Amino acid sequence: RCLGNGQYEVTLRVYRDCNGIQLGNTPVQARCASGGSTINLNLPKVSQRDITGIDASCPIQSRCSGSFQYGVEEHVWKGVVNLSSLNCCKVILSWSECCRNGNITTGPSGQNFWTSAELDKCVSPCNSSPDFTNPPVAIICHNQDYIFNNGALDTNDQGDSLSYSLVAGKQAQGQDVTYGGSFSPTRPLT
Repeated sequence: RCLGNGQYEVTLRVYRDCNGIQLGNTPVQARCASGGSTINLNLPKVSQRDITGIDASCPIQSRCSGSFQYGVEEHVWKGVVNLSSLNCCKVILSWSECCRNGNITTGPSGQNFWTSAELDKCVSPCNSSPDFTNPPVAIICHNQDYIFNNGALDTNDQGDSLSYSLVAGKQAQGQDVTYGGSFSPTRPLT
């Protein structure tokens, strides 16, 4: 969220499979899209919660806190950062973690996880990203239709349009994960 004068409120949400490894303390990094030095943005962790979606009255509970086969946690880091020291318009904010869950059967098992967002400091008036109000987690039934609404909400700016596309997962900047068999960025599931 743009606050003006090179100040931005940065929020990082990470979703962890509770059958996988614990998350580390990897900082968000900022650098000019054109290259150059990287700044570590050590954001404070503000929350961690189980978002598996199992009703508390259910006798089988989330893997994060009990005996269920599945479980997902949401970890949130948030803080105000000053990006005015980066002498460029386009800034890449990125986060990475080793390693993807070893149970992934589509190819990228054990590969690093890397994600990024591009911010344009030169847009005037400054622009903010949308907020995704629904966690991207679902435990769904096989062979059943499912509609997912990520709850994209852009209340900070007027007139923005949002579009989505399936792209390759990343394990580092400019380095796609590898997919196995017939899986691909546009066919990540059977």
